[in-house]
Amino acid sequence: MNLTQIALRYPAAIAAGLALIALIGLVSAFTTPIQLFPNIERPQLSMQANWRAATPKEMESEITIPIEEQLRGLPGLTSINSWSNNGNVWFNLEFALGTNMDKAFAEV
Repeated sequence: MNLTQIALRYPAAIAAGLALIALIGLVSAFTTPIQLFPNIERPQLSMQANWRAATPKEMESEITIPIEEQLRGLPGLTSINSWSNNGNVWFNLEFALGTNMDKAFAEV
C-alpha cells in the first residue's frame, strides 16, 4: 500500500497525527528561548578631570587633548568621547567586546 491509500483509508488517524505535530510545534515555539537582538553592552570606562576656574577652551587644550593622545594607544580601545566644561572634563572610553576590563582599567 502506498501512503495515499493509507491516508484515505484512515483519515482520523492522519488528522490526529497532524494535530499532534502542530501541538508539539506550538509548544516548542513558545518555550524555546530565542533572542533576535541579544542584549550586548560594550565595555566602557568613564573618567573625569578637574581644574578649578579653567575655561572650557583651557580644559580642552591643556587637559583633554593631551589625555586623549595618551589614551589612543590603549589595546582594544574603539572610541573616545570627551566633554569639556568650566573646570571639568569627562571622558567615556569604549572598548571592543572581549577586552579584559581589569587590565584596561589598570592601563587607564
